[in-house]
Amino acid sequence: RAHGYVIEAQLEPGMGPTANLLVTRGTLHVGEIIVAGPYWGRVKALINDHGIKLRTASPSMPVKCMGLSGVPQAGEAFQVYTSDRVARDLTERRDDELQAARMIVPQKASLSTMAEYLKQDQRLELKLILKCDTQGSLEAIHKVLEEIKSDKISIAIVMDGVGNINENDVLLASASNAIIIGFNVSKEERVARAQKTEGVEIRLYSIIYQIADEIREAMSGMLAPELRDKLIGRADVRQVFPI
Repeated sequence: RAHGYVIEAQLEPGMGPTANLLVTRGTLHVGEIIVAGPYWGRVKALINDHGIKLRTASPSMPVKCMGLSGVPQAGEAFQVYTSDRVARDLTERRDDELQAARMIVPQKASLSTMAEYLKQDQRLELKLILKCDTQGSLEAIHKVLEEIKSDKISIAIVMDGVGNINENDVLLASASNAIIIGFNVSKEERVARAQKTEGVEIRLYSIIYQIADEIREAMSGMLAPELRDKLIGRADVRQVFPI
């Protein structure tokens, strides 16, 4: 059975979830059932780097795969299974584990009230939900955000993923007091209504460094100003004229 790794994955218009796979062992065939992380599917098509559809993919051959139920993480291992029931049960178990790890105690708040934590001498945490067009974009944004340092404010990634911003993202952002950052993606239907109801902030970008710049500005705006007295002059009162 074929085995290998996900090089890149994305959500492509008209094609759905696609994954660039590198086969390291065995031969991957069209129609086989594969599992990559919390997603599974039957291989609908294999496309090489020249855009030609193939029936098989042998070791060391990179191909684009269509048919997965979602967008897996880059670097995720994939494996061929003979039973769709086994593949479905395995991915459901993995998905439950991921959801359990992301469970957050709900707390209603908004970006404008985050500065209140600083007044209470608490460390402020800027929570973000990232949605990007590809796994490569996610990794690049993670790296840029890690370079932003602050003694009083920390950045926490509540959830990240590949694909358009959906209603579940808005509900999660509302429950976890997070801002949704979208890179080269759009908002699905019903997102606008959910955003208005939940009061969640959504920001869309097409340049990674704009994200970093605005995050820095937002973090600076959350900090309470430092008050200092500066002597600019002296005066002597020589005469008082009562009125």
